[in-house]
Order: sequence, then structure tokens, then C-alpha cells
Amino acid sequence: MEQGIGFIRKIIVVIMVVVILTIISSLRSCSQPPEATVAEHKYPIIWEFGVYAVPSFRAERITNFAPQSVRVLHENGDGWALIYTVYGDYWVYLFESMRYIDRYTRLFENIGDEHHSCIISPQVVKVWEREGNWLLIDTWIGHKWININEPVAW
Repeated sequence: MEQGIGFIRKIIVVIMVVVILTIISSLRSCSQPPEATVAEHKYPIIWEFGVYAVPSFRAERITNFAPQSVRVLHENGDGWALIYTVYGDYWVYLFESMRYIDRYTRLFENIGDEHHSCIISPQVVKVWEREGNWLLIDTWIGHKWININEPVAW
């Protein structure tokens, strides 16, 4: 009888080990990045753009690049793509109609106005039009122009 109980205990231990190894294996796969949504490809970015260590505008910007075609290594499905750069692989936001304004910026009614109507804090904005260094963006007070080369507004 005792031999039967010992055998059952061994089977239970083996089953527990298998379950634990399965759980550990699934946890390891959760920590891996998701599979790429598309194969590696080239993508033209027509704006000056910043790259980030993680796919978030809240992350510190690593550096900026001039408009160019980039080699996309991975897309995460919400507009961010991991790209190859000479400094390593970094994340960029691909939707050209969206842009992160990384400083306090003055809003103008028209291109070249001397007086601004408001100041916005750093944020992601929708871009409707571009003329040189000027972007027409969507704001809570309607479409306004910003000068992307203007120094910090504060």
C-alpha cells in the first residue's frame, strides 16, 4: 500500500513540475516583443523626425533626423515603428499627420504674424498643412499656425 502511495506522490510531483515549466515558458514568451505586423521594409518620412528608446512621446527623444526613407524593422500597430539608424535601433512615430511638439509653442492666426493668440504646452498635434517652417495644427480653439523653428515660447 505504501509503495502505491509513493508512486502516486511521484506522479503528482512530475505533473507539478510540468505545470510549473509550462507557466515559466509562457511568462518568458510574454516578455518577448510582439511579432512584427509587417516584413522589414523602407518607409519615407517627409518631416524632420525624432527617435525614441521606447514607443512613447513621454520618453526622452534620443535625436532628430532630417526627412529620409528609413528601414522599418518592426511596427507595433499603433503608429510606432522600430527603425534602423546609424546610432542603433530606435522607435519613430510614422503617421506624418501627427507630430510631437516638444516645447511650449506660440499659436498664430496666420503665417508670419507678430502677435500670437495663445501658447500650447508640449503635446502631440494633428498637422493639416505645412509651408516651410510653419505647420497648421488642430487645437481646441481651431486651426492655428506654429513655427517649428521658433525658440521655446517661455
